[in-house]
Amino acid sequence: MNLNKVAMSDDQLDQVSGGTMIPHQIQPGESLDMIVAKYHNRFTKAQLAQWNNMSENGTLKAGETLKIYF
Repeated sequence: MNLNKVAMSDDQLDQVSGGTMIPHQIQPGESLDMIVAKYHNRFTKAQLAQWNNMSENGTLKAGETLKIYF
């Protein structure tokens, strides 16, 4: 599923999310659902995908870094 959203700058995302960006390094076998659960469902899979300009069904590659906002 493609979100078809306009990409936002880090500053805009900080304002929308009200907080801080933290990097999350993808581990082998991780999915977006697993990452959302690791952070106690403080955000949705759709938000995580949007923050990282990717599809909710996109393939994750171990070692890459995702942006997570609190």
